[in-house]
Amino acid sequence: EKLNDAFRAAGAEVRAVSWKKAIGQLGAIAMIMRGATMGFVLLIFFVAIIIIMNTLSMAALERVSEIGMMRAVGAQKSFIAGMFFAETTIISFVFGGAGIIAGAGVVAILNGLNITSTNHILELLFGGDVFRPALDAADIVIGVFELSLVTLASVVYPLMVARKITPLDAIMRD
Repeated sequence: EKLNDAFRAAGAEVRAVSWKKAIGQLGAIAMIMRGATMGFVLLIFFVAIIIIMNTLSMAALERVSEIGMMRAVGAQKSFIAGMFFAETTIISFVFGGAGIIAGAGVVAILNGLNITSTNHILELLFGGDVFRPALDAADIVIGVFELSLVTLASVVYPLMVARKITPLDAIMRD
């Protein structure tokens, strides 16, 4: 509105509008593509949670005799849960951190390749005629936050499984 007032005062026959209104249907398509990408990423996170949860549950069930023996010699459920949670957190952040570092490397490589396109749809996805992916500190912080959420969500059920193991389970298994 300030720009339009300034244009009118200057006698210019122009009008300032938002980029979405100026670009028209292409802006709507870009927003749909962005929404679909975000939905796909959320689906990947959900699948990752299920896979990690299943893997951790199997790991707990494979260690029934060890966990049961630890319980038999006096280990509390909270100690078993803390041990399991610490192991999961360390593994998650080592390999998640490696993934974030690898992703940053891929972004740097893609920036160095100067990938160009004359296809209008790809230009819309690229945000111009040259593909320049960007990664800043906020993106890395968001990645670590998402990694934390996935870790916490995926460790809840395996912790319950590990806490339910009794010394009797260890004896019955062997």
